[in-house]
Amino acid sequence: MEIDIDDISSFMEGHSCAELEMVINEAGIYAVFDKRTKIEQRDIIKACMRLIFDAPESVEYIDSNILKRLPYMSQDMLLFLKY
Repeated sequence: MEIDIDDISSFMEGHSCAELEMVINEAGIYAVFDKRTKIEQRDIIKACMRLIFDAPESVEYIDSNILKRLPYMSQDMLLFLKY
């Protein structure tokens, strides 16, 4: 799966390079836990949700305050949040 840079940049808009580095490192940890050698879009989204927007690991319900803080989200991101 390709990583959509536009989606990632919309999530990270207004955040520092250090925060981006933190998100990428966290995404790498998710990939390793899944026994993969490459980071996927879902890893980056999960890391952004947890580190930047303080969303819980399991996303059955997302508090409306968190949703208000989210920037533009693509269809792929919305589908990811459902699962």
